[in-house]
Amino acid sequence: MKKLGRTRFALNWNLNMEFDSLFDEAMKCADFAIEGAMASEFRLLLRNGSSLDIKAIFDSKLMPEESSNTRVAFIAEHGVLTVFNMRIEKQLVSGASVDTPLGTRHVSDVLYPDETTSLLILSMKPNGQRVSPNDNFL
Repeated sequence: MKKLGRTRFALNWNLNMEFDSLFDEAMKCADFAIEGAMASEFRLLLRNGSSLDIKAIFDSKLMPEESSNTRVAFIAEHGVLTVFNMRIEKQLVSGASVDTPLGTRHVSDVLYPDETTSLLILSMKPNGQRVSPNDNFL
């Protein structure tokens, strides 16, 4: 009886692993399709003088919807680059400069909403500093 229980557990575990692998593969395919249709190429100029080429989706602003009951953990008023299928290290790109459709922006933070997506939070201030309400941009 114990052997049957172990066999059933092993079978369920293998089926779950296969399902997880199939789901992960489907998500990767979906991310590649979205990236291919919507992403543009950007070159990050890193603080050490080198550059990093990425494909990303640029959003000019990322804010919570007023009608939404869910709370957004951050607000990005100066732009966001969403990079799929690539985990970009914060230490590598913090303070990097990038030319966007709205002009030059600087990476102030990197968030990871899931295992394979990186959100590069952009600022108008250099060196990875965030814009504060006390700043005057006239």
